[in-house]
Amino acid sequence: MYDESEKPRALVCTEVWGGNRKVIRTVKMPSLIAWVASVPLNEGKGGGDLHYMSVCDYDLISRVALADVSGHGSEVDGVTQTLRNLMRKNINA
Repeated sequence: MYDESEKPRALVCTEVWGGNRKVIRTVKMPSLIAWVASVPLNEGKGGGDLHYMSVCDYDLISRVALADVSGHGSEVDGVTQTLRNLMRKNINA
């Protein structure tokens, strides 16, 4: 499930990473190292637990969004995409 030898995921400028799928991984951002463990109830179908991380154009602003949306599976996919789009749109704000 989690391989400690796996290299951490290093986010780069203007990148938004995350979602509502299963992930167990170390993530590096400027001045921040996080361990993300998200395992949806119905694996493979997504779930209400979502996570997004982003880094601005100049490696100055790092953001983390965590949420537990009521509902699971495809019914919350729209919410996760809306959050991702908002983080992308406002990445430098």
